[in-house]
Amino acid sequence: MRTPPAPGSDPAPQSGDVAAEDEPRAWGDRGDGNDARLREDVPPHWG
Repeated sequence: MRTPPAPGSDPAPQSGDVAAEDEPRAWGDRGDGNDARLREDVPPHWG
């Protein structure tokens, strides 16, 4: 069952854009971490 969206809400909230406050730099993280490797390192059965 689907219901209509609430008035004033975003019908497509998962646009793929990352807000500036969600970037690692905003949290004080340096760019030399291993986050990219961890995101790509998945178990073989996920591929």
